[in-house]
Amino acid sequence: MLSDLFTDTGRTLAVDSRIDGPEPACAPLFFYHVPKTGGLSFYIALRSAIGFASKYEDRLGATVTDTAVHRIDEEVPHRRLFQAGYALIASHHTFGFHRKFRQPFLLTTIVRDPLGRVRSEYTYTSMRQQRPVSAAGFEASFRAEENINRAVKQLAGQTRLDRPAPPDLHRQARENLEQHFHAYVTHHDVAALIGLYLSRYRLPNVVMERINTTSPAYRLDAEPWRDEIETLNRQDRHLFDFVRDRPRLPVPVPLPGRNHPTTVMVNETGNDDQSEVLVIGVDTERLAAAIRQNQGLASGLTIPVDALICASR
Repeated sequence: MLSDLFTDTGRTLAVDSRIDGPEPACAPLFFYHVPKTGGLSFYIALRSAIGFASKYEDRLGATVTDTAVHRIDEEVPHRRLFQAGYALIASHHTFGFHRKFRQPFLLTTIVRDPLGRVRSEYTYTSMRQQRPVSAAGFEASFRAEENINRAVKQLAGQTRLDRPAPPDLHRQARENLEQHFHAYVTHHDVAALIGLYLSRYRLPNVVMERINTTSPAYRLDAEPWRDEIETLNRQDRHLFDFVRDRPRLPVPVPLPGRNHPTTVMVNETGNDDQSEVLVIGVDTERLAAAIRQNQGLASGLTIPVDALICASR
């Protein structure tokens, strides 16, 4: 329903949560986040929905009981290894890191084509550091070993990203996906992956701006380097092609059934060098009615004030 009302998908993600579908997932979610694949939008959407549902579960009828949500990109304190009750963990660590925890997880990930990923890595980092983009800077970035075949190294479990990937390491990454992951998609299907888990965990719908986009002032045309980037990242290209041709989404999306009665709306505010996320909960039916009454369709995140339920930061 909501996904039909928000038409500017390049700017806004509107993801429906179907609450009459299969039984809710019983295991928490572990997201292996390959950088610059749309993964932060995925994580923020799930984190916002989990946090809101947990805080207001008596009013929403949510089934979420385990509410610990973490990004873990550093070493895990020993005490956390024995902690139960995670709902979601996201990490840039390499495959196998989830085994450090004393509980089972559903594993999921997103991959992106090599050219798009390395360009986004460079332009986004330049924006956050307030450093102008340049041809020399881009070349130094995509030729750095830690940025070559990053997805394959991470998903195959190679712990040293600054070392070259062995020949055919992409086969190990693919085997890990096929044998151990609940779901995997390319960056084109981020909304579908969000919808899968919103529905499985009986979480609110989500409407959000795309998170961590790069300001136009820092964009760069990477086409002149396409051949070199594709050659350097040949193994990442093999993995991307595999996931693109055979993505794993265990339940068809969109799911049948009715939408969750609540929608979480997420806005990113701030400057090029720093930003934060604001979360607001609205009544789904009243939001949809207000959009239809206003202009019939919505392209952004104008929120009808009389539809607000409550707000959290």
